[in-house]
Amino acid sequence: MKEKIQTNDIQINTDVLKIIACICMLCDHVAIILFMPGDPTYEIMRRIGRTAFPIFCFLLTEGFIYTHNRKRYAGSLLLFALLSQPVYEISISESSERLNVMFTLLLGIILLQVLEQLSDLQSGIRFCLSGISIALICMIASYIHCSYEAIGILEIAAFYIFRQKRVLSLLFAYIVISLDILMGGAGLWAAPAFIFIYFYNGKQGKISKKYKYLFYFFYPGHLLALLLIGRLIFYIWYLSYWS
Repeated sequence: MKEKIQTNDIQINTDVLKIIACICMLCDHVAIILFMPGDPTYEIMRRIGRTAFPIFCFLLTEGFIYTHNRKRYAGSLLLFALLSQPVYEISISESSERLNVMFTLLLGIILLQVLEQLSDLQSGIRFCLSGISIALICMIASYIHCSYEAIGILEIAAFYIFRQKRVLSLLFAYIVISLDILMGGAGLWAAPAFIFIYFYNGKQGKISKKYKYLFYFFYPGHLLALLLIGRLIFYIWYLSYWS
């Protein structure tokens, strides 16, 4: 059974977690698109943005466990990964060599399916094959240069493997995301994500039930909106400069 967390009056369901993650991701992308590195606002918003990814990884494992149709779940991720890539390349990556975070989550789903298939094997064989599977998916993530690369896959694996023990899963997941600093990232600033996840009550929110694809559309939608805002600001500056 899953470890029971006494949350008292704090009630954080999937809707709350998704909204928090989306707000943090929005801050991160506002900084990247509208501000310059070195600017205090840029640095603060980028650090706030670190909270988003661990929450998305946690929600992915929850979705994988409780969804009624895993093929449709993976298909939705693939569809929105492909739809988001063009605007991602223009607004964030500025290169076709890097893939957006939806591809990372899609690889995570594939890994979780493999790990579940291995769960009925003897412990020794399961341990070896699970390790090989994780290593292989990490190599693929790094090779195709999807967001967070191997660190992202390990983050998803940590939440899934230790899912029966909430505190242990949070500890390992935070250690994993902190390794992002080795790649020039700022994973240490993701700590608030694990506080929010700790108080998760295991319930699905009304928004997630009624507007299932709203959060999927938010990813390419907010990137496109920020890109247009950035272009508009530049256009206004250009006209004022030459007027």
